[in-house]
Amino acid sequence: EACTSGPITNEQARRLVFILSRFLTCCVAHQIRLASEKFIAVSKRFKDQVLMLEVPMRGVAPLLEAVKKLRSSSEHLTTLHPDFLQL
Repeated sequence: EACTSGPITNEQARRLVFILSRFLTCCVAHQIRLASEKFIAVSKRFKDQVLMLEVPMRGVAPLLEAVKKLRSSSEHLTTLHPDFLQL
């Protein structure tokens, strides 16, 4: 989260999108629930970066995985649902 708090170049954003995409896809749901606020902040920053790079489709699958891992059941919405729908 600290690495993404300030302005970054397009090259840094591309590398960050790649790294965060892998993280969102590979992290373990049980572990992220222990630090859900941080996970949500990182996920939202990921969404911001793919929008800034004008490649929203690159963010759809990783953010969907993040939503699935964050939700308690398929009947509940998470704070990441609006970000996912924005992509």
